[in-house]
Amino acid sequence: MNKSLRLSLFVSLIVTLSAFTLPDPGHAQAKKRAFTKGESLKFTVSYGFLNAAEAVMEVAPEVKRFNERPVYKIDVTGQTLGIFKLFKVNDTWGTYLDTARLIPYHSYRFLEEGKYRKNERVYFDQQKGKAEMKLFDREDTKVVDTKTFDIPQQVQDIVSGFYYLRSMDLGRHKPGDVITINAFSINKPTPSS
Repeated sequence: MNKSLRLSLFVSLIVTLSAFTLPDPGHAQAKKRAFTKGESLKFTVSYGFLNAAEAVMEVAPEVKRFNERPVYKIDVTGQTLGIFKLFKVNDTWGTYLDTARLIPYHSYRFLEEGKYRKNERVYFDQQKGKAEMKLFDREDTKVVDTKTFDIPQQVQDIVSGFYYLRSMDLGRHKPGDVITINAFSINKPTPSS
């Protein structure tokens, strides 16, 4: 199984999981959230009668601080199971999400897919409209590449975007409506529907 197929399967799993999570009434800026600290959701992907992979979405049990701001630390892990470990996937995606505005300040990806490895961190300066992406070596000891991007207001990463959407008031929408958020995706910010 090639690395792009494994990554596509993992991302597809996360997108599919969002279809099974009902949003809480209330706008994303409201005090009431569709999630809370300490929440843990576990999903298993089956192929026939075999469990092929599992994904766990966890909000840290305590509110953390990032640059003196209160944030939810959220991790999404995915890994292959049993015989499917022959096509080893062991990925962690995460974000530090502002508790009031539901925007990310820091996101990260630690990917282990077969022999492929990636350790990437993105630091968002939402006020200045900038994101700095740092790629680290396999041992996580040295920065090997840094890139800076212009970002639109209220940009989301893949994990924060999922939790932001869960907190939106979808009651005013009807089937077929398109909801667009600004997303920072892998190497560049893109509008996402």
